[in-house]
Amino acid sequence: MRSFNSLSFWLIAVLLSFISSTYALSSGDLQDGAQCVAEICGEVIHSDPATVRRTVPQAITPTATRRRHMTNARRLALGLPPKPPVRRDNMAPRVSPTPQTTYEGMIEVRKLSDGGSLGYVSTLQRANGLFQYGAAAADAVKVSFSLDVGATSGSGIAFVMSNTAGPLLGLVQGRDSTSSDMASNSYNYLYFNGIGLPGSPSGSTPASIPNTYTASTGTSRTAESSVWNVDLNTGLLTVQWTNTDGTTPTIEIWSQSGYMYAGGSSAAFLQRFPSPIVPFSLHFVPL
Repeated sequence: MRSFNSLSFWLIAVLLSFISSTYALSSGDLQDGAQCVAEICGEVIHSDPATVRRTVPQAITPTATRRRHMTNARRLALGLPPKPPVRRDNMAPRVSPTPQTTYEGMIEVRKLSDGGSLGYVSTLQRANGLFQYGAAAADAVKVSFSLDVGATSGSGIAFVMSNTAGPLLGLVQGRDSTSSDMASNSYNYLYFNGIGLPGSPSGSTPASIPNTYTASTGTSRTAESSVWNVDLNTGLLTVQWTNTDGTTPTIEIWSQSGYMYAGGSSAAFLQRFPSPIVPFSLHFVPL
């Protein structure tokens, strides 16, 4: 009898342990056998970018009635063709804009500590459009931008992606950010994300414009698209976010679990999400 009772207690203990482990895994509390302390939990962390499943952000499909009344900018943001042109007579001639040169290339990611290459901003990403970097140049996001003829630098530039959803590459307010404002004493953060056309003008404050994170998750987040600063002499790329009051805070960029972030303080972010981060810099590589 004593042996039977011991066996029963052992079986009950094993069952309770199994139930506890199953609950923890299903609730996303564990990642790779340890408690998840990263900003993104419940994700498989891939050491080889080739093992990441290529996904396309979800799109919002408008009804036929809504399509007829959409502006061309809204139609393009949703992946629809523009409306047929309407002929208007006696239109005043348009003034030609300043001649510009268009550049196309990839974005290399380098460790801030020693300048070593981590790879390229990659088309291999989650369904909500959060960008990662990977070693394979074949999977690199292709971007293009324009500068005035003869210029070697520019600020507040929009980057257009030709081989992944967006079509603009910009910044979106992070899921757990308490506001759209970045600061050196705040853990508020931003995702590198796809932005729909027409995007936002240079220097504009955060706005609820189409972006792949909101479209995929249903969670409304503000965004900006004309955030890129370019130096063709060095290839260095930086980003500039504009706060709701029009101020332009100093922005740091880093990765955690392979995902790319920006914000006013990587240290405050790390305190909020204490999983290792890698500060990096971005560099333009012409094609």
